[in-house]
Amino acid sequence: MKERPILFSAPMVSALLDGRKTMTRRIMKPQMSYEDVCGMFAAWSYPITATKFLIWPNAKDKIIELCPYGRPGDRLWVRETWRGLVTINSPHEPRQLGVARYVPDQKHCVRVEYLATRDRDNDLWRPSIHMPRWASRILLEITDVRVELLQSMDPSDVEREGVTHPDERMTCREAIERFTAAWDGIHGPGSWDENPWVWVIEFVRVEAE
Repeated sequence: MKERPILFSAPMVSALLDGRKTMTRRIMKPQMSYEDVCGMFAAWSYPITATKFLIWPNAKDKIIELCPYGRPGDRLWVRETWRGLVTINSPHEPRQLGVARYVPDQKHCVRVEYLATRDRDNDLWRPSIHMPRWASRILLEITDVRVELLQSMDPSDVEREGVTHPDERMTCREAIERFTAAWDGIHGPGSWDENPWVWVIEFVRVEAE
């Protein structure tokens, strides 16, 4: 079993904490070419389309070996927007808490705060990419990995992606549109229309040992 970091935005961290998000899609880099796909995939239905594919059973292991996020049984520790608080002692003033610009290790940190569960203020917040392992509060275990075209997802996938809420009553089209807007917001306008190959990673949240 291996552990690897993975980045999530504040809204998606909230969905993870709520138990609404149980899968994520990440763009394959580099994208697979026709030569890569030939022999690995069969058309889902006829006539052949560019949106639905089924991986041949004997190709699944080969595909999973290429996944940079791991394979079933491996774990992902979540990086999110955060900040560490340390004790500071200004001259002639009582000891107090202050926001750290750099927390070199856990022993210097009194408390960690997370943007997903705290209102943003004007004090310093550290980008998720700079979160060290010790500051992470969410651990995920991979249950399945596959490759598909982005637009192959269906409304049930949208629900498991965590972009909708159980209290919201949305049509299938509205759900897909919600995910499309979220995807374009992260990857840039028109990125949904490009329909790239993506890693689909399913997971469950586990308690850190």
